[in-house]
Amino acid sequence: KPTHDLILYPRDGGYMVAFPK
Repeated sequence: KPTHDLILYPRDGGYMVAFPK
């Protein structure tokens, strides 16, 4: 199964999750 490396970008009031391809 495919593995996804999650990257969390700190934002005001939370985090932004990005899925690098």
